[in-house]
This record gives sequence, structure tokens and C-alpha cells, in this order.
Amino acid sequence: MGRYEEAEKVLTSCLDQARRKKSNGGSLRNSVERVTLNQMARVGQALGKYDQAKEAASQALESARIKASEEGYKDQNANFELAKCIATYAETLRKNKELQLAEQLHKEALGIRQEILS
Repeated sequence: MGRYEEAEKVLTSCLDQARRKKSNGGSLRNSVERVTLNQMARVGQALGKYDQAKEAASQALESARIKASEEGYKDQNANFELAKCIATYAETLRKNKELQLAEQLHKEALGIRQEILS
């Protein structure tokens, strides 16, 4: 668990920096913040901190949905990032025994990935 705890500290520091940048006029849909939140959710899952993981994944997903929407769902990178955030949130829900919503979100993420590849 030591490596995950170390990762959690590094990611928290990274998130703080990204949020300071945002408060100084950076984008509300800061990619670094979104990716960091998504990684924090994955680390939280590994540590069994499902409430924290769920909150981080939810924030990352909200940001990714905004970004993809702004791009008109035509930017493959934004769509791929959205699919990753959806899948992370879904996995967090699954591990938290929220199976019905988790399955629905996993299907959504799969659909986006299939669309990107077609």
C-alpha cells in the first residue's frame, strides 16, 4: 500500500497546483486537473477509499463531459478522455456495489470507444 499512499500525496499536490492555476485565470476544464482527478479516483479505489474515489471520479467525469460537449463530440481525444472518465467512475461505482448504474456507464464508455474506432 505504500506506493499507493505515496501516489495519493503526489496527486493531491498536483491537483492543488492545477486548481491554483485555474483560480489565477486558467481554464475551468483544465486537462491536468481532470486527468489528476481521474488518477486519484483509481488510487482511491486501490486503497479502498471508495467515497473519496467516487467524488474524484465524479468531478473528472463532469469536467470531461463539459470538454467533449464544447468540442461537439467531434474531437476524438476529448471523446477518448470522456470514455476513460466514464469507465473510472463506473468502476468506482461497481466496487461500491452500485451495480446497475456501473453497468450502464460501462456500456456508455464502451459505446464511445467503439465509435472512436469505427
